[in-house]
Amino acid sequence: MMNYQSITLFFTVGIYLILCGVVHAKGEKKPSGKLFNQFLISVVLWAVSLGMFYVSTTNISSLFWLRAKYVAGSLIVTLILLFSFVYPQEEWKLPLWLRWAVFIPTGILAYLYYGTPYMLTQIYISNQTKQWAWASGHYFWYIYVVCYLLWGFMRLFQSYRFSLDSQRQAMRYVIGGLFFSFLLAGTTGVVLPLYNYFKLVWLGPSMIFACLVYVGYGIFKKQLVFRDKVVKQTMAYSTLFTVMLVLYFLIVFINEKLFKNVIGTESIMTNLASALTIAIMFFPLKNTIQGFIERHFYMLNYDHVIEENKMLRDRVFQTDKYKMITTLASGVAHEMKNPLTVLKGYCFYLPQRLDDKVFLTKFSNVLDSELNRMYDLVQHLMDYSKPIRFGIKKTNLMKLMNTVLTTLKNSIVELNIQILKEYDDDRPITIESDPHQLSQALLNVVTNSREAMPGGGTISIAIDKREGNEIEIRIKDLGYGVHQDELPFLFDPFYSLKDQNTGLGLSIAQGIIQSHHGNIFIESVIGEGTLVIIRLPILQKVEDPNSV
Repeated sequence: MMNYQSITLFFTVGIYLILCGVVHAKGEKKPSGKLFNQFLISVVLWAVSLGMFYVSTTNISSLFWLRAKYVAGSLIVTLILLFSFVYPQEEWKLPLWLRWAVFIPTGILAYLYYGTPYMLTQIYISNQTKQWAWASGHYFWYIYVVCYLLWGFMRLFQSYRFSLDSQRQAMRYVIGGLFFSFLLAGTTGVVLPLYNYFKLVWLGPSMIFACLVYVGYGIFKKQLVFRDKVVKQTMAYSTLFTVMLVLYFLIVFINEKLFKNVIGTESIMTNLASALTIAIMFFPLKNTIQGFIERHFYMLNYDHVIEENKMLRDRVFQTDKYKMITTLASGVAHEMKNPLTVLKGYCFYLPQRLDDKVFLTKFSNVLDSELNRMYDLVQHLMDYSKPIRFGIKKTNLMKLMNTVLTTLKNSIVELNIQILKEYDDDRPITIESDPHQLSQALLNVVTNSREAMPGGGTISIAIDKREGNEIEIRIKDLGYGVHQDELPFLFDPFYSLKDQNTGLGLSIAQGIIQSHHGNIFIESVIGEGTLVIIRLPILQKVEDPNSV
């Protein structure tokens, strides 16, 4: 017949199964995750055995499930020992045969419980509570549990001592959760029964659920398995549930030991006082626990948020810096290799053809061309990497754009390109800028537009004032366009869609625009052309980068 002990235990089993499913679905990618899930399954077996013990009505079935409870308990401590050999390094320190050898005492104990009468003798009911009597061999179980637990915790503490600071916080959750799990479960299920107090044995599996949630948080913290809102609430309410059970345990135990002869253990007044005490403390405890979790697990206080954001920014900066260095090194090597390969080939044949004037003339032209190519590359790298020295002055933007177009006039005419000016030279817009740097940026952008139309076309250029202290330059070509997937990479150095191009032009332009506190955007449609939008503030507040 179902009673309140078995109902509580089977309800707890359902919660543990949900936790097992979460860990299995998201957290079994590393050895500690697999062992933690096996540990949870063993806890489920423990709770099921204990629940069936309270449901059973015969001595034979009760003894069967009680033995299963102790076998499950021995399996739990074995898995904790194995866990200590894996966490936090996430690699096995034991050979496969030794991992299985660790389970030998569990197998021996299982045989002793089910195959011999040396562990448990009988089941009886006293004071309306199911109790049992041990045989002399049962003390081997206690020795086994104590030895394995001490071994496992000593290994975890040793790993904690020699671990990195970044690992220690997570390890504190794991070690603390396991310690309080065994403290609570051991008190109700091991220590008190030794003194013939069996009334609270059923509380063990329920009381440790919150502790195991914290263990899971420590194991899977970096994988973000336990970082969503639902699990945060799970941590809060499971902790609250555990605290309530502990309060209930203390009230019952104190009443049993101190006031048994005064008001009785089954008094209605005792039960009402217990319920009233727990009800009064419910909301203050709930708020305290939620605040603790938010501060220490989700770092929702201002100082921790600032510190974590700074660490994330530093990591992103370092990652981007290494990525940029790798890209630059790869790009320079590629761009230098091509002309050097050509020159190396000519140098190989040069000693044999010193009298061949045609060969020498061709070699001279190739040498000049390839050296100019390498010189341009080095010049672009210098433009890209050198600090920008500002000479801020009033700049007529229309006049500056006309100068850029004049510089490119010959190549524009050769390619049969028309320039459509959508600005009025008679109504100039004046901004503060470094005209030399800004003209370099505009030159690079217009050159890209020109090269996008090798068969000719139209480049339209518009310059307008925007609302506030800002102007906008729009340069649009009718070239072949850029695919949407390639747009995010156009400003990366050495990323080019054209042959014989270093891919530094837009990177340099972006650096100059941003140093003027402006922004540059690109919109493009395949087959219709590309639009480059440059937005610059009219007034500049630029400090000399060499000044202190």
